[in-house]
Amino acid sequence: MEYNERVYGYNQAFANDGRVKVLVVGNSFARDWTNILLENDDTKNLDISYFAQDYYTEETAAECDGRIEQAKYIFYIGGAARNPVPVPLPEFLEEAYGKDKVYIIGIKNFGECNGIIYNNRGKEGYYDQSIILDESYLSRNEHDIKTYGNHLIDLIGIIQNDDGSIPVFTPDGRFISQDCVHLTHAGAQYYAELFDLSWIT
Repeated sequence: MEYNERVYGYNQAFANDGRVKVLVVGNSFARDWTNILLENDDTKNLDISYFAQDYYTEETAAECDGRIEQAKYIFYIGGAARNPVPVPLPEFLEEAYGKDKVYIIGIKNFGECNGIIYNNRGKEGYYDQSIILDESYLSRNEHDIKTYGNHLIDLIGIIQNDDGSIPVFTPDGRFISQDCVHLTHAGAQYYAELFDLSWIT
């Protein structure tokens, strides 16, 4: 979790140094996406700012609204990690969404427990193991695709095998997620390799 939580350090104002300003808003899944941005070669020079959704309060609204206004791109996800119920866009992002600069980060899941996978260690095909997503996650993802179209960052579709299953290991044999919902360092690096993010310029 330390790798995921390092993103709290990006809860800061933009530097105003000419770099493209990118704001990420949301929960621990939003911090996963921030780590993907930080690992991607195309996005290493972005001016990235982050704040958790519950950071937006009456006391911080002016500060947060300023970052929302300055950002060229905004990425958002909310809701509980293991509760794949569609979450509406928060009211404070609605105007920015209307300006076509908000992107929704899709959900992801890698099973119930890595221990189930680890129990097969030593067996042939250990690193080829994959899981079948619960239908609730697939339904949520389909809902988000239909709702947000090309403004959805689809974290399920980009990693699915041809049979629809989800791998649990990176190609070099490291767990993508330590707890089946959040990304390991290796998992963030793997996603960063999969996404072409050169459009965030």
